[in-house]
Amino acid sequence: AASEGGRARQLNAGALKASAENLLFLHVDSVFPDPKTLARALEELDRSIAVAGTDAVAGHFRLKFSRTDESSSFGYYFWEVKARLDRSECTHGDQGCLLRKSFFAAVGPFAADLPIAEDTRLAERIRDVGRWILLSPEIWTSARRFEVEGLRERQTLNALIMNFAAIDWADFFAAAKSVYRSQAAADKL
Repeated sequence: AASEGGRARQLNAGALKASAENLLFLHVDSVFPDPKTLARALEELDRSIAVAGTDAVAGHFRLKFSRTDESSSFGYYFWEVKARLDRSECTHGDQGCLLRKSFFAAVGPFAADLPIAEDTRLAERIRDVGRWILLSPEIWTSARRFEVEGLRERQTLNALIMNFAAIDWADFFAAAKSVYRSQAAADKL
């Protein structure tokens, strides 16, 4: 689907063009390690919607960072576990987002005024009017940005970004492109 630049605009254009009943939003650096992941996730979403009696349910996957250095790192483990919590500000785009197109129409679109954190804002709207479920399959998301920029440095900056998004600090987001560079342009912070 063609759109203007910006991740939110691209996601919204894709959702508008989609003809299926369900939408799956994934970051480009995320993959499913098991080819049956999507089928299992759809079954879990269908069951949860049936139990809830409403399509106001969205699923996110169990985050696992795909790292080049698999040595033990409490920092990565902490963020993986945090991503599984059913709490505000713990659900982000790197966990994927599976939901009915009708529910997205009710809570969307992605905030095109934000160059980053548009997925977090949508996640909070989903939490406000519906519910999140933690899907049992894993999603592997590249840790490249954290490995290049530094885990502590990137997470400190991410915490600032989330706080600035929470208070709607527009000036910060006007300059955010230099703060959150593309994967290809990532460098030590």
